[in-house]
Amino acid sequence: MNVIEHAEQVSQGLAKLLGLHLKLARLELSRDAKTLAMQAGAALPLLLVGLTSYVLLTAAVVLFFTRFLPVDLALALVGGLNALGGALGLGWARSVGQRRTEPTAEARAEVVRSLMGGVPPSRSVSTSHAEPIHG
Repeated sequence: MNVIEHAEQVSQGLAKLLGLHLKLARLELSRDAKTLAMQAGAALPLLLVGLTSYVLLTAAVVLFFTRFLPVDLALALVGGLNALGGALGLGWARSVGQRRTEPTAEARAEVVRSLMGGVPPSRSVSTSHAEPIHG
């Protein structure tokens, strides 16, 4: 084989690899979108009940504090506690989100194998030294 034939094979391989990466990305995005839609649909009634309960509980706490404090001070105190709780909750959610694990290289290779129709990676794309994808 001459250099031109090797270059053609490399370019065809790269084109196939790019096509498979795009197909994999579309598959992952559609799967994630379906999962998110299902979770959002299931969480909506809980969110409405939770929000209503939260508003009623906040009003009750403000009414309790009006026994000892003026109304404006009671509102400021409960508002400050809400802001503090929200900031702590966001910090906790952020730390939990950063600990989320990415799929392993072997799991990604398995998806690529299934997309390629069961072709082992040693004959098409080597995944033994694949870098983890950080999104």
